[in-house]
Amino acid sequence: MSALIAKLKAQMRREHFFLVLLSLAAGSALLAFGQSRGNKPVKMKVEAQGSNFRRDEPVEIDVMCLDSDNNAAEVTQEYVITLLAHLPSGKVDTVKVTVPKGEAAQKLDMKFQESGIIHMQALHDRLLTGETFIRVKARSREQDAAQPQQQLQGAVRENESFRLSAREQATLRSANQYALTLRYSPQRTLLADGKDQATIQAFVLSNDDSTAEEIRVRLFNSGGNLTPQPLVIPAGQDAGSAVLTSQAAQNITVEYVSASPAAVLQGDAKMQIVFGPPITQLGVDASPPAITLVDKSDLIVRLLDSEGKPVATDVPRKVSFTIESGRGDIETKELTIAAGGFEARTSFRPTWRGKVTISAATPNLQTASVLVTVSLPVVVLTLSVIGAAIGGVIAYWREQQPKWWRIVLGLVTGFVFYWAFVFGVLPLISREIVLNPLSALALSVIGGWLGTEVFSMVLKRLGLTS
Repeated sequence: MSALIAKLKAQMRREHFFLVLLSLAAGSALLAFGQSRGNKPVKMKVEAQGSNFRRDEPVEIDVMCLDSDNNAAEVTQEYVITLLAHLPSGKVDTVKVTVPKGEAAQKLDMKFQESGIIHMQALHDRLLTGETFIRVKARSREQDAAQPQQQLQGAVRENESFRLSAREQATLRSANQYALTLRYSPQRTLLADGKDQATIQAFVLSNDDSTAEEIRVRLFNSGGNLTPQPLVIPAGQDAGSAVLTSQAAQNITVEYVSASPAAVLQGDAKMQIVFGPPITQLGVDASPPAITLVDKSDLIVRLLDSEGKPVATDVPRKVSFTIESGRGDIETKELTIAAGGFEARTSFRPTWRGKVTISAATPNLQTASVLVTVSLPVVVLTLSVIGAAIGGVIAYWREQQPKWWRIVLGLVTGFVFYWAFVFGVLPLISREIVLNPLSALALSVIGGWLGTEVFSMVLKRLGLTS
């Protein structure tokens, strides 16, 4: 008895061990699946490494591709990103940045020939825009003092009426006050998913290299989550930042309240930041995914969030379809998903058998594709041949002087008659009924029995005879 009990315990331990292994394997598979779903490039981030940037000196710029969770996301093909530097004078410097396949970021050095606040933008037609602001100072204090108007004009380029004269700068210094200005980026509609961030930046407009003390900037936000609060410009730095996120689509006002120590705000005190539906990917399905040469497949394109759930758009979005491989025709190659909707439909008709890859694209989202398998309509063709032969035999037996070739003629005319119904030359019955196997048999019987009259009907319908 004791030996039997020991054997049962050993068996239970082995089963428990295998269950643990199975659970670990399933957990690993689910984790890998989740990572593969969430690690698609969705947006870009632009970041300048370091601080106290100087004119005509190299500034290291990082351009990164991120997924919806703000993690680095490798690109599946080479991406050429356009990097724009909006200079204080209004001039725009353009640089092409190539992110190789399998990489998520690229670094480059840029030199700026102007001092002031520079707006950096990264653009790509399949990713959401990435932006940042950086302050570039003159090469020396003497140069800064020699061109205060140019520097400060660049610092608040959006407000051309702002100028600080030498007297105003002296007044601020004597009152132990700083001059501040605010910016936010990216200046696009952000995703209301609680993760897409608007970065609020506060810059100190000073000819000195840095601040002598910490500056705490208090901001009011009408919605969303703003952190940290207050925004802090560390001692020894000339800029600080906070991030704003939202889980609801809304327009959020961020407004300057005060600063400690006291500061004078130059430029706009209010910023309007827009959060919209969290659309991060495009989905396309074919229904059905496997068809015959005489069928059609509906192409359904949807706007989705990071979890694959449909999300209604707040603005009309155009979607274009392309046949990447295979042969066929798309009924409408460009659709518009109306505001308030999340999907649109068109249809695909094949012109030959095989596998057909169809892609769908819309601005600032990754291209989606679907595979449609096209086969020969063996069942329908077989029934059509049988029906045409039956029709030919019926016509043969009805003739007073029957000839054997009447059966062969019935095979031809029966097929042509059914073809005319399938492809709409004789649109007397709905396509759904025509493609029914029983219809293939019945219509071919009629066509085989009618004989050459079928040609007259088809040619007249095509406008080739009167």
